[in-house]
Amino acid sequence: MKKIALLTVSVTVSALLLAKPVSEKDAQLIATNYYKHYVSSAVTDYSVERVIENKYEGLTTYFVFTFKADGFVMVSADDAATPVLGYSLENDFAENNLPPNIEEWYNSYDEQIKYIVDNKLDNLLLGIRIVITMHFVLLMRLVLVVVVLQVVRLQQWHK
Repeated sequence: MKKIALLTVSVTVSALLLAKPVSEKDAQLIATNYYKHYVSSAVTDYSVERVIENKYEGLTTYFVFTFKADGFVMVSADDAATPVLGYSLENDFAENNLPPNIEEWYNSYDEQIKYIVDNKLDNLLLGIRIVITMHFVLLMRLVLVVVVLQVVRLQQWHK
């Protein structure tokens, strides 16, 4: 039984660590959820108005989803990269009128994502970063609980 559980965990972790392309459908789900989370509560229309698929040397590197209620979210087309590469909750994505510095920034995303794909890099570091962040959050919550308990104990002692 232990061997089966260990094998299941190993296969699951291995599958999670292998980098793979992100479909347009999955990227749109990421973009919409991100937009819903950060946009003003006054916005109720989360529908996508336009999808831009960015290609670099024949490889889809990212998608840009513009929303009817204004704003856009740029999502990586490979899961070894950070999922959300950029966003605006107020401005449209001006793909044909980019300032040179922004254009260079987006070109660097193209190059980095192509490098990830060409070199078959995995998302291990991203996974490690997520695990470390989760542990840090849990540690901070534990510290907060300990501090609150100490304050309560001091208040009781002074009574």
